[in-house]
Amino acid sequence: MKKKNFLKTATAMLLFNGALFNVSAQVTIGSDQTPKATLDVVKLPATSNTPDGIIAPNMTLAELNAKSALYTTAQKGAMVYITDASGSTKPGYSDQVTCVGLVFWSGGNWMSSCAQPKTYAVITAQPKAFTFYETGFETPEALVFGAGGSSTMTYKWYKISGNNINARVAVPCVGTDVVGGTANLNKNTFTPNVIKGTTEDARNTGFYRYYCVAKNATNDSVVSHIAEVAVGCGAKNLNGEWISFMCHNLGADNQTMAVQKSTSIQLIDNGAVIVNSFLRSADERKLYGDLFQWGRIADGHENRNAISINSNGSIGSTDNCVTWSTSTTPTYENGEILGISQTYPFQQVSRGSTYYGKFIKTIIDNDNNWYVGSQTSADQLWRENVFAPNDPCQHIKLKQMGLPIQLFILLLLRARLEVQAGRAGVCLRRVNGHRFTAAIIVKTRLIASIQYLPPIS
Repeated sequence: MKKKNFLKTATAMLLFNGALFNVSAQVTIGSDQTPKATLDVVKLPATSNTPDGIIAPNMTLAELNAKSALYTTAQKGAMVYITDASGSTKPGYSDQVTCVGLVFWSGGNWMSSCAQPKTYAVITAQPKAFTFYETGFETPEALVFGAGGSSTMTYKWYKISGNNINARVAVPCVGTDVVGGTANLNKNTFTPNVIKGTTEDARNTGFYRYYCVAKNATNDSVVSHIAEVAVGCGAKNLNGEWISFMCHNLGADNQTMAVQKSTSIQLIDNGAVIVNSFLRSADERKLYGDLFQWGRIADGHENRNAISINSNGSIGSTDNCVTWSTSTTPTYENGEILGISQTYPFQQVSRGSTYYGKFIKTIIDNDNNWYVGSQTSADQLWRENVFAPNDPCQHIKLKQMGLPIQLFILLLLRARLEVQAGRAGVCLRRVNGHRFTAAIIVKTRLIASIQYLPPIS
């Protein structure tokens, strides 16, 4: 008993002195031989009744998860024996612990000794599905794609090109596609560089689609949803293609949608003069803009400047309107033939007639239509996105028709020069053998795109 007490005292003094004087030396445990490493543990003699081995701290998976905040790169090489691996793992911490046994801390994750390392990639957050910029002066908003996995994730953003609706035909984004340039390119946050100025200028509008691919070190990857970004107002057609238009009506004041929604109009019943008619309100034109008759290419008929406030547009001499005459009905003329036989535009009010440039107040006998002619011709005037010559919503696909972008820009410049009297015109020209018709341009603003046909051989 005395000998054992002496050994305990000597061991305690050795440990105390080592701590006090910062003893740094190799140690052999279990023998007096020279140590072969910093810590050399050798087996006990064969006559010993003590089991050999080193027992690592025993912990359950739940206990290990509870101490996740304590493990950093400073604890690299730590070893623990998992006695119960049931329960949930923590991504990026204990997700490799899949069974009972020794686990080793790599400095970033616990690695199991009883199973092959598990590699994976998961999505934790999707980018915003649709972002809308109305005026072109907003602060751009970042798209954020969250992903995690068995190792550090890398990110690559792509933009979808063309009118690819059902397939991702895309190209990698470059520095000019992101706010801040190349330094902000391959991150999980991506701020599209799409804000270029007022959306009153068609060149600053657009519709963009992006997605992101995240990969870990072993190339396990996940792909985000498609994030759509619209600059300027517009809508998708039945083919899923985006068609841009202005955020306010033609002729209306340039007001935001919020202002438009909050603007009230008081229409005063003018039943004493004409039953069920209303006087024009002071804010009506500011909000609603001009009055267009579908199928008529702008000839001034939509201009409401001549309609006085508190007038219901019933006086042809002072208001920009004309009453339908059953004895002298409107006459019509066609534009130039483009292609094989179709004229652009088709069946428009004849220039020089009393109806030209006026809003035609129609009658029930003519089905309240400004056009009188065959039913087939009347139907064509109303075929939105089917009958191109008179459709103000028509749009084009440059790649499909093979029109170089340089020529397209030239056509737009030519069209601007053709604006008649500062208002509008239909411009028919041939440029380098290409035939085209520029749709309506009002007050130097393009409100419909160029309709292009290939050269006639």
